[in-house]
Amino acid sequence: MSLTRHISEMADVLSRNIELYEQMAEQLDKERHDFVSHSVENLNKNLKLKEVIVLKLRTLEETRQRVVRSVAKVVEVDKKELTLLKLIELATGPLKERLTALRQKLREVIEKTNELNYFNRGLIERLIKLNYAAAERLQNLIEPEDTYVRHGKAGSNLKSGRIVEQTF
Repeated sequence: MSLTRHISEMADVLSRNIELYEQMAEQLDKERHDFVSHSVENLNKNLKLKEVIVLKLRTLEETRQRVVRSVAKVVEVDKKELTLLKLIELATGPLKERLTALRQKLREVIEKTNELNYFNRGLIERLIKLNYAAAERLQNLIEPEDTYVRHGKAGSNLKSGRIVEQTF
């Protein structure tokens, strides 16, 4: 297979990679809305969709590595030294332009995906803290620490109906 065909195949792989990262960004955006609305059902659906995307990305990565090995063999360089910029240098004409555009688009979509992922991670951390604080508050209402009364014995300070009273 010629170098041009290998590079063209790499462009196809990169194009598919971009599509998958765009799908992942879309799912991360939906996930953010699901966290805010506390929609566990939608979060579970979203998680399954993200798992499918990750599996597709892994499969595509195997294809990309195969193409890199093929190109490295044709141009007689170590595959570790073969970068996308190097492929752009090796390409000519419309293929070179396509690779350059794909490189830029891939960088943009990966950056967007990383930003959404980082935002969601922060949101998850805040929700965990909020849930922990709420659980701790409920625990204190249900089983408050004993307090000492005037005659020295420990007594419970639980008031009947206190949970209902403080939640409304």
